[in-house]
Amino acid sequence: MSGVKYSPSYDKSCKTGADLQSDVDIIAGSANAVLIDYFDICNADESIFKFAHQSIDIYLDIDADIFFSIEYDEKRFEKFIDNELFKSVKGVAHGFTSNKDSLDYMLLRVDILGNSIDSSVFASKLFNKTFVRMQDLKKPIYLEILPGTGKFSDKSFFDVLRELECRQSGTINYFVGDNFGSDSIFRKSKIYNKLENLSKNTFDCQGHEHIGN
Repeated sequence: MSGVKYSPSYDKSCKTGADLQSDVDIIAGSANAVLIDYFDICNADESIFKFAHQSIDIYLDIDADIFFSIEYDEKRFEKFIDNELFKSVKGVAHGFTSNKDSLDYMLLRVDILGNSIDSSVFASKLFNKTFVRMQDLKKPIYLEILPGTGKFSDKSFFDVLRELECRQSGTINYFVGDNFGSDSIFRKSKIYNKLENLSKNTFDCQGHEHIGN
């Protein structure tokens, strides 16, 4: 699959060691890229280090609000981005039309409520006229798909993946978020076995008619 959104923090604690490595192995075995949440309270260096030893592209999601929060440690952040390891991370982009000449790509967050979703409704709402306008900017678009507190049912999860995979191109990619807790969809063996071998060839994309614009 295109990518996975990953946070090294779960249940108010930071993952490390074997727990972190387990997540890294699962993600590297099923995705081409990872979008890591930057947490000042967690050791993002360890996450990046472990992913850097895998054949996977690394992106870092840094919320601009963190720079204005009481948790922000300026010296620690400057030390972090000055680290040699940081060079393995892909660029961060922001803004929209007004900043189109300075951004590398656009990251769209898509929140999904509930534990199931109709893929046709999902596609028609996401791939709308605004999305077409964004494509006109000729910049890569990354979709951050975040399921709600519930989880996709097995079928609806793959219905959405089919729409995303069949639309995937040099300019459209996606990250699927997961809490990587005990109820992680990636820890369900029958789903993970499918994700390991997931590609456009998995779905009948040639015969698939896109929903929406």
